[in-house]
Amino acid sequence: MDNDKLFEQSSDTEQENINTTEEAVEKQEVVAELPPVNEEDFVGLDKSELVNRLKEVKDSQNFRYNDEFLKAIAPHFNALRKSERKEALAKYLEEGGEADGFEFHGDEFDREFDAIFTTLRERKQKYYANLESSRNENTAKKKLLLKQLRDIVKADEDEKSIEAVRAIQAEWKKVGQVNIAENEDLWANYKALLDQYYDRRGIFFELKDLDRRKNLTKKQDLCAKAEALTAIEIVEAVRVLNELHEEYKNIGPIPREEQDAVWDRFKAASDAVYDRRKVYTDEIRKEQEANLVLKKAVIEKVKPFIEFNSGRITEWNQETKKLQELQKEWDGIGHVPREDAKEINKTFWGLFKAFFNNKGQFFKNLEEERGQNLKLKQALVEKAEGLKDSEDIDSTANELKRLQQEWRKIGPVPEKFKDSVFNEFKAACDHFFNRKRQKNEVVEQEFKANLEQKLALCDQLTALAAEKPTSLEPLQEIQAKFEAIGFVPRSDINSIQQKWAESNAAYLEAVEGIDEKEKQRMVLQAKYQRLKSGNDRNAAHKAEQDLRKQIQGLEDEINTWNSNLGFFARSKNAEALRAEYDKKIEEAQQKVKALRAELRILQQA
Repeated sequence: MDNDKLFEQSSDTEQENINTTEEAVEKQEVVAELPPVNEEDFVGLDKSELVNRLKEVKDSQNFRYNDEFLKAIAPHFNALRKSERKEALAKYLEEGGEADGFEFHGDEFDREFDAIFTTLRERKQKYYANLESSRNENTAKKKLLLKQLRDIVKADEDEKSIEAVRAIQAEWKKVGQVNIAENEDLWANYKALLDQYYDRRGIFFELKDLDRRKNLTKKQDLCAKAEALTAIEIVEAVRVLNELHEEYKNIGPIPREEQDAVWDRFKAASDAVYDRRKVYTDEIRKEQEANLVLKKAVIEKVKPFIEFNSGRITEWNQETKKLQELQKEWDGIGHVPREDAKEINKTFWGLFKAFFNNKGQFFKNLEEERGQNLKLKQALVEKAEGLKDSEDIDSTANELKRLQQEWRKIGPVPEKFKDSVFNEFKAACDHFFNRKRQKNEVVEQEFKANLEQKLALCDQLTALAAEKPTSLEPLQEIQAKFEAIGFVPRSDINSIQQKWAESNAAYLEAVEGIDEKEKQRMVLQAKYQRLKSGNDRNAAHKAEQDLRKQIQGLEDEINTWNSNLGFFARSKNAEALRAEYDKKIEEAQQKVKALRAELRILQQA
C-alpha cells in the first residue's frame, strides 16, 4: 500500500511539472516562420499588388496566421472592388441603363483573389474536419486498448501477460490526440488498469524503477540539449526549445529523488533562452522606435509635394521622380512599433495619394486643352478644304500660307488624332499648291534661273571650303542668299539639294575652331530643309514621326526601369543591379535630350 501511494505522489508531481512547463512554453512561444500581420502594409496597394500579397500565404498551413492575414487584407481589396463597381454602375446609368439590369462581374484580379480566399477557407475547414475525424479514430483505438488491458487484468496471470501489457503500452504511446472531453477519463482508466496489473505482480516496483531510470536518462539528455541552445540564434533557439518541452512532457515519470533536480536543471536552461529572447525583443523595440523617427522625417519631406503646381509635364515628372525616391527611402526603413504603424502609414500614403490626385487633375486639364486644339485644327482643315480648288491663285496661296502659320501656333492635339488631322490639312494644301504649280508653267524659266544662282552659290561655298575657313559667317551669308532664292525646276530639286548639302558638309568639315555641336546642328538643319523642299512631301513628316517614336520608346523604357527599381531588395547584389539600371536610365535620358533637340531643328527647318 505504501508503494502504491509513492507511485501516485510521484506521478502527480511529474504531471504538475509537465503542465507548468506547457504553460510556460505557450507564453514564451515565438513564431519565426512568418512576419507579423500589419493592416497598414496593405494601405495604398492596388488590386494587382493585393493579389500578389495574398499569394504569399496561398500555401500556408498556419490557419491562425491565415485568418489574421485575410481579416487584414480583405477590407482593402473589397473597398477597391466596391469603388470599381460604383464607377461601373454610374457609367452604366449615364449610358441609359436601368439600375435593376446592372451586373458587375469584376476582373481577373477579383476572380483570382476570391479563388485564393476560398482555397484558404476550405483548406482550414478540411484540416479541422480531418483533425476531428483523427481524434475520433484515436479515441476509439484507445478505448479498444483499454478493453484489451482490462481483459488482461481480469484474466489469470501467465508468463506472456507482461509482453501483452508492454505491447499495449507501446501502442498507447503511438496513438495521437484524442477527443479533449474524454482525454482525462481515458488516461485515468489506463493508469488505474496498469496500477492494478502491476499490483498483482510481485515485480511491479522493479519494472517501474527500471522504466523511471530510462526516463531519467532521456530527460537528462533533453537538459543537455536545452543547455546547448545558448550557442545558436535566438529565434531558432526558442523554436527548438518548444520542441524539447513537448518531448519532455511526453516522457514518463523518473525516480522521485531526481525529479526536482532534473526539473530545476531543465527550467534553468529554458530560463536562459527566455532571458536572451527578452533582450532580443527589447533590441527589436529600440530598432522599431528608431525607424519611427526616420519615417516621421520622410513624412516631413513629403508634405511640400501636395502644394506643388505647374503647367509643364516635365516639371510634374521631375517632382514625381523625387517623390518616388522618397518612397524608396520609406520602403527601405524597417517596421515601427505596432501601436504607431497604422497612423504613420495612413499619414504617409495620404500625402502620397494627394500628390498623384493633383497630378491626375493636371493631365485631365491637359487632355481637355488638347481637345480644344483638335477642334481649332479641324476648323483649319475645313477652311483649307474650301480653298483647295479656288481659281484665285495668289490670294488663296497667301491665305493657305496664313492658315499654315496659324496651324503651327496651335498646340498639340490628342495623340490618336495627330497624324490623321495633319494629313487631311496637308493633303488640302498640297492639292492647291500642285494646281498652282501646274498653272504657272511660265514661271519655269524663272525656276531655271534660280537653279543657276543656287548652283553658283554651291560652287562658291565649295571654293570657300578649300580655303580652310575659320568662321561660320560666310556660310550663314551664303545660306541666307540660297534660301532667299525662289523655286527651281521640279526635276532639279533633289540634285540641287544634294549638291547644296554636299557644299554645306564640305564647308562644315573644313571650318576650324567651331564647336562640333554647332556643326552638327547645321548639318541636321540642312538635312531637314532638304527633306521639306524635296519631291517627297511626306519625307519630313515621316522623319518627325520616326523621331517621336524613338523618344516615346526611350521614355517608356525609362518609366519601366524606374518602376523596376522599386522592387529591388536592399542587398549588395541589388545595389549593383540598381546602379546598372541607373546608368541605363541616364544614358536613355541623354539620348532623349539629343532626339528632342533634333526634333526642334526639324520643326524649325
